[in-house]
Amino acid sequence: MAKTSTAKKNYSEIARKTIRQPGDERAPRLLIYGRNKKGKTRFGNTAPKVLVLDPDDQPKALRDLWHIRKWDDMNDAFLFLRSGDHPYEWISMDGLTKIYQRALKWVMHQAEEANISNQPIQVGKQHYGRANQKFQDMLDNFHSLRHMGIVFTAQEKMVGVDSMDSMEDDDEATPVTYQYIVDLPKGARSAINAIVDLTGRIYVVRASPEEPFIRKFKRNGEVVVEESTRQRRLLIGPDDMYETGYRSEHVLPDFIPNPTVANVVRAMKEGVIK
Repeated sequence: MAKTSTAKKNYSEIARKTIRQPGDERAPRLLIYGRNKKGKTRFGNTAPKVLVLDPDDQPKALRDLWHIRKWDDMNDAFLFLRSGDHPYEWISMDGLTKIYQRALKWVMHQAEEANISNQPIQVGKQHYGRANQKFQDMLDNFHSLRHMGIVFTAQEKMVGVDSMDSMEDDDEATPVTYQYIVDLPKGARSAINAIVDLTGRIYVVRASPEEPFIRKFKRNGEVVVEESTRQRRLLIGPDDMYETGYRSEHVLPDFIPNPTVANVVRAMKEGVIK
């Protein structure tokens, strides 16, 4: 008869290893979405010591780039980054919308391999469910890299809104009929929103030539003043029409002009925007 273990757990030791102390911070996770050519990739490239995981074949790599040709490439990249044998401090997962398609394609390939009827397989709810789980497992893996910052980017899509539960008790609110959200299936979108510290929509606004935007910054130690009729902005404040928001002890403005990873992280940590 097998002996039953009577060893008692040392809960003090378990707590010592488990409880995070003040100051033991996890690196930020930022989700940036928007239309094509609005600056998502450019934003991710502003992260320091960044490795870009990209499903697109960019004509020119501006930062170290790992081309994600197939779903298995995501696991290879994760195992490499988990090893710690690299100089990178940030990951830019540049294109969640296409990365999800890699997961769905992998699921469909597995289904076709198991199919014995030789009939074409149509994508169904079960396939999206399996792809959602693969996608969530991938996010959990990268999220476990606590000391590496991550920028996720994605396309946006417009969806109709029948009712806004968050506005039921707001007498002054005017319900919107549509909303711009991250272009992912519902399950995958819920998974990414659960782990990020900030969800922002990037866009561009225009000014007249008579009243251009003024931007001051340092270049080679000297202050440079730049005028432009366009300004890139990152919407982060809660908005009924857009899927945006952040976790911070500071109250931040609705948008950050000329966003970079550095000034967004600084805003979240210190409440300062430059």
